[in-house]
Amino acid sequence: MSEPTLPSMTVYTTSGCSDCQALKAFLGARGIAYTEVNIEDDPEAVEFVMRVNAGKRSVPTAVAGDVAASLSRFSPVKAHEFLARAGLAAP
Repeated sequence: MSEPTLPSMTVYTTSGCSDCQALKAFLGARGIAYTEVNIEDDPEAVEFVMRVNAGKRSVPTAVAGDVAASLSRFSPVKAHEFLARAGLAAP
């Protein structure tokens, strides 16, 4: 039997964002893999972040499967809610 495939997760960040650091630490502590995209280095990423956040350049923005959300003003509760909506286990 093969293991179920979890949606890949992408976290859109900026270099000086404390909420981004908090989200990455939260994910790392739980062994949840993600790809980081710094929107300061990628104009297309800025456009994507603004598109999924009603025109706001809000980071961190997390994307897993079809679920995308800003986790600005980070809290563990907000992160757990995102992971639940995205179908990712958050031990």
